[in-house]
Amino acid sequence: MSDLLGITEQQNEKPQKPKAMGARLSLRRENLPNVEQLSLHDEERASYINGHGKKTLTTNSIDRSQSASHSSDSTGNGNFYTKLAFGTPEQTESLIIDTGSDLTWIQCQPCTSCYEQKGPIFDPSKSSTYSNTSCISGSENIYDQRYNDKTYSRGVYGCDKLALSPYDIQNFQFGCGRDNSPGFGENAGILGLGRGKLSLMSQAASKFNQVFSYCLPKDCSKGYLLFGQQAVESSASLKYTPLLQPSARTYYYVELVGISVADKKLNISSSVLMTMGKRTILDSGTVITRLPPSVYATLRSTFNSLMSIYPSALKLEILDTCYNLEEQNSVSIPKVVLHFGGGTDVSLQPHGIVRTGKSLSQVCLAFAANHHEGDFVIIGNTQQLSMQVLYDLKEGRIGFGRVAC
Repeated sequence: MSDLLGITEQQNEKPQKPKAMGARLSLRRENLPNVEQLSLHDEERASYINGHGKKTLTTNSIDRSQSASHSSDSTGNGNFYTKLAFGTPEQTESLIIDTGSDLTWIQCQPCTSCYEQKGPIFDPSKSSTYSNTSCISGSENIYDQRYNDKTYSRGVYGCDKLALSPYDIQNFQFGCGRDNSPGFGENAGILGLGRGKLSLMSQAASKFNQVFSYCLPKDCSKGYLLFGQQAVESSASLKYTPLLQPSARTYYYVELVGISVADKKLNISSSVLMTMGKRTILDSGTVITRLPPSVYATLRSTFNSLMSIYPSALKLEILDTCYNLEEQNSVSIPKVVLHFGGGTDVSLQPHGIVRTGKSLSQVCLAFAANHHEGDFVIIGNTQQLSMQVLYDLKEGRIGFGRVAC
């Protein structure tokens, strides 16, 4: 079987390549964890978002005069990474991209405790432009970035040049990690792409006009991460949905108004739709999309009825709607469309609808149920694969496009 198990969508659109010219950052995907690791990772991240997103953040201020402690979601397994250069002369580091956190941090020498990473650990003493202070207040600041899965990074705020071709961002504030737990793959740290004051987009707002976009690769091929004009130039064919004002500053809120399967909208109660519309987050670090239990039950039932010709298979942790395709040469799966506010319909590609299990012959519906109806709906990275997603904070909108990467 070719492609994704020979799976094709019932109405498959031909992807278009982006028109953006010039420099861009390449994205690659880490090796996917096994299903057990994925389930644990996603459970922890979803739990954190639902605990943290219900209250307004007050700790993400750049100007600090004392030690800061952060709590954030779990990161590291099966995520996407890019390479950035810090300092003068430049030292290149590999960072996990994360739209669900603000602070960018990297491992730094001298290390009290550092995990093994690809390439040398950043050495501030070799950078002529590095300052061991906050870029804003000018005083030394200690940070303690803790994640929900008990991973962490601790150190001091550093201030240095960040090379992001064709721009150099002078006086970029980041965490210089001296004590870091394992759990981030072999990457040097995290690139925070959230909406808070410490995020790259906030610090470089004047450079990039508060716009960035990405295409997350579905396998080991390259994706891309574009900023500013490069992102704008590639956005001609996108469909936009309004970016809602956040109840928690870090996250990107959109309005999910419905879901269709095989061109028929799911029957979702008006009360659930109202709650769902106000509590939907687009997140690059969650793998599997989370839906209200009643919505997931309807999606599962509808999808399963259309896939009834294929033998069922045992569930894989949080993925509980699975099929055994061992005897199938090719499979046609129902079309799934996410409907967002502003009349924006996002038709998912096959690898955004199902995920392979322990063997290529086993596929599962790549959605899961939240624990409570009022929990946040989280649009995970599986549903974003191979399409362009543009974040336009200045205009207050998110764009979606079918782009090959």
